[in-house]
Amino acid sequence: MTKELSPTSNAHGYGSGLCYSLALFLTHEANFKYSIAEVEMMAAEGALSFDERERVDVEHVRNVTQRLAAIRWFTHAVHPIRNLVIPDSLPASIRHRLTALQQKCVACTLPEHDGQPTPKDVAWALDETRELLRQIDEFHDVATVKENPSVSRRREPALVFNDRH
Repeated sequence: MTKELSPTSNAHGYGSGLCYSLALFLTHEANFKYSIAEVEMMAAEGALSFDERERVDVEHVRNVTQRLAAIRWFTHAVHPIRNLVIPDSLPASIRHRLTALQQKCVACTLPEHDGQPTPKDVAWALDETRELLRQIDEFHDVATVKENPSVSRRREPALVFNDRH
């Protein structure tokens, strides 16, 4: 049985539905490398302010660049899951993890976030989303097979700082 959604439930224009919204969130994965490239370009053009002492500290520039790229990525990727509707029919463990995913992703877009998000936070959010989708399938008696990391098509280098300095 499908529940009717109010006209405002899709006001953001991204569509709605639990698995659909999670899948839309996953489509943003490839955009992280573009976020890193944009921030690297800003740093190279001097658009990011570093004093001379900071500029020579490559590790500091790398950390700032990666954190800014993660903030940019979360800001764009979070839209499909910002107003996620989590059905009560799911087991509590899945509901809690969905809520935690949603809250952490939204928090990573806010200036008052404790610390700043890192590429590890991006990787966690993507991996957690995949695992939650798999668990939702299993809850609905859909057989699943976990991804084998040794043959994964996902390219980790997209989550690594491109050292061109």
